[in-house]
Amino acid sequence: MKRIHNLLKEQTTREVAVNTVGNYLNIIFSAIYVVVIARLFSPADNGVYIVLFTLVYVFTNIFDFGTSATIYSYLPAVLTDKTKKFEFLKVTFLYQTFLAGIALLILGIFIAPLNDQWLKLHVPLRYFLWTFGTIPLLIWQNFVLNTLYASRRFTMANILINTINIIRLLILFLVLLLGTLNLEWLLIIFGPVGPILFFLLIIVLYPNIPRKFLTATINRQHLNVGYSAVFFVATQFYFVASRLDLFIIAHFLTKPEVGYYGLAQKIVFSILTTINSVTQVLSPQFAVAQSQYEIIRLMKRFCVYCLLPVALLIGAIVTPNTIYTFVFSNAFNPMHHIVRLLSGVHIFFVIMQIPMLFFLYTIKKPRYVLISNLLLLFIIGIGSYYGVQRFGLTGPPLALLISYFIVTLFAYTYFFRELRRLPKE
Repeated sequence: MKRIHNLLKEQTTREVAVNTVGNYLNIIFSAIYVVVIARLFSPADNGVYIVLFTLVYVFTNIFDFGTSATIYSYLPAVLTDKTKKFEFLKVTFLYQTFLAGIALLILGIFIAPLNDQWLKLHVPLRYFLWTFGTIPLLIWQNFVLNTLYASRRFTMANILINTINIIRLLILFLVLLLGTLNLEWLLIIFGPVGPILFFLLIIVLYPNIPRKFLTATINRQHLNVGYSAVFFVATQFYFVASRLDLFIIAHFLTKPEVGYYGLAQKIVFSILTTINSVTQVLSPQFAVAQSQYEIIRLMKRFCVYCLLPVALLIGAIVTPNTIYTFVFSNAFNPMHHIVRLLSGVHIFFVIMQIPMLFFLYTIKKPRYVLISNLLLLFIIGIGSYYGVQRFGLTGPPLALLISYFIVTLFAYTYFFRELRRLPKE
């Protein structure tokens, strides 16, 4: 009891609690969005919406270019010096925006073949313009959020996110009541509207920040390209790997089947977002840990804090079909067994986070993360390509299971090897 009491009194626990509550509120809103969209739109339209926004989130994370890790690693050291802080943020922001702008221009060239030949959505090109136009806005929003997290302003970050969720839900219902809700309106509401609201709130809450940011000197000494570059490549491999199964399904199967799998994937990913509430808080602590004792202590904390998301994944496995049918209607009955398969597989994702945090922040060797994500991409890609043709919707979860199992073995093998090199105390 004393250990539990001491754990509850720690600042880390309070920060994890705040972040967890915020993330679970975000999950509740995500669940509401999923249910409302599933009820209002056909499986085919739902499939189009999910594929388009999967592309948005994949490219948003790819075009991060490693700046999120850079912010977590280097911003805390300059927080007390306002001049250096804004210099670091400005040069990092410009570096990311410049690279993302070039990448978006190149991506725009491939919109038409992506629409008609690979994904075979055959939707108006303006749908892609709405969704792809959201990418730079989300990149900038994530930049500000990462800055808040690295500054340990978890409460403010979560208030902003969930305030936007409330406003966006109200807009959704307003458009519905006006009788004008369609797929394009859905893309607008869940596309550019959210980030625009976010920046308006930032300007209202922090009116002096834009001026300080704009007047800051561009100091290239604050660029940390080497570390960011390896992390950037690693994240590209992961985010493509984590969505590649859906894209392969979109190529080989029907739009309704894409809708079934996409909805199941969205449910599981909504649960997994809660892991961020733990990793965002523990990342700086892994960065300063220097001994085996400290790492083992952080491992124990991680296991305690992640009991709830693991329990939710198990809960998704044991949930009766009648509940899924009640929430999502009979139209999505083929989704049930996919939710269970993906939930079981992604327990490995939770287990993998400990060595990944250790590699990135304690020993600062992101090459292990790079190799892990490359393995994921290769096995998921090959497995899903052949699995979906032979087993249908069951094929990709089997490929995910094999890939996560192999990568977990690889990660922990090198985790314990590197851990033994640290001093015991």
